[in-house]
Amino acid sequence: MSLLVYLLKADASESLSPSSLFCPFNSDLPTGYVLSPSIHIDEWTWLLEKWKIALQTFPIELTNQGAFSRLVRTTIGVGISRLFSFTINNEQEKLEEKLFQALQMGFYYGIAYALVDGLQDNQSHPQEQFNFDQWLEKAERILCGEQLNPSTLPQLPITSLFLETFHSLVQLTSINSITEQTFTDLALLLRSQRLDKKDLENSNYNDVHLYLGPLLKSHYTYTATAFMGGANMIENRHRLWMTPFLGQLTDDCRDFNEDYETKSITPVTYFIQHDGLSFNPFFVFLFVCEDLYIESNRQQNTGAFLGRRIMRTLRALGKDFQKFLTIFIEQPYPDLYKYILSLENLLQHVGDPEKAIFSPC
Repeated sequence: MSLLVYLLKADASESLSPSSLFCPFNSDLPTGYVLSPSIHIDEWTWLLEKWKIALQTFPIELTNQGAFSRLVRTTIGVGISRLFSFTINNEQEKLEEKLFQALQMGFYYGIAYALVDGLQDNQSHPQEQFNFDQWLEKAERILCGEQLNPSTLPQLPITSLFLETFHSLVQLTSINSITEQTFTDLALLLRSQRLDKKDLENSNYNDVHLYLGPLLKSHYTYTATAFMGGANMIENRHRLWMTPFLGQLTDDCRDFNEDYETKSITPVTYFIQHDGLSFNPFFVFLFVCEDLYIESNRQQNTGAFLGRRIMRTLRALGKDFQKFLTIFIEQPYPDLYKYILSLENLLQHVGDPEKAIFSPC
């Protein structure tokens, strides 16, 4: 991290010797670097104004379901990914311009992702859901090269922002010659959203139907974000699929009670609705952790990371902790239920080294 900050502080024309890279860490970034608000007020004003417009334009139902928070997280996530790529790829020229472009890409990708994901979760009106599927398929074809005719789009308050999003993503991704890769993965992400359409009351889904959509969606969400952030892709193809899937399972387990109350359809809520007719999603989560650990040849760091992931997922349940254990563990494994229940008071002491670098000292 100190190397990252040093590279961001260094002038692009300054030659860096190997010894200079490891000088004592100084956390005081000078003004004028890393999009400092005192120097780059126009850039930050642009981002804040765009967030404001999005918040005013999003349908209130989607905002209540977290669409705007998805947008903010995606914007910042792509920016952070780009920051790390500066160091990995040894980029030293026009850092601030590239970072601002990454934030712009993150914003526009966040618009598309937040709306599509939010509309997919809101399935209370079957006829509207049919129309939504039709427009998802149309957007997918456009991303694959079909001509965009704005007059054929529905005239909604969000339509102009959608058009701006599409054209801006074309422009921003073409700067780094990643338009084809990014749009291909965005199209596949839309396809996975359509595959993930389910009826919570339907008891005829098999486990492939339940888990294929989340597996595809998490994978293409990761790859599209990585392309736009300029991050190096995971070379191990197995981990390229399983690591994002683990993140999706983590979210589904953590948010199970809220998702069930709002009738969001996930493998977790489907398991609850139909009294365990499908695979137990918590054990799918544990098996994915085990699979990643074994695949890493039981590396200590990987084991520690996965152990913290399990403990933090349980901690994030909060007041729903015991309810979760009762539903998913008590009946099939009563001894495991008692053991995990005994850990409740210890969960607050589980650290998070992966996020510690972003916390104030």
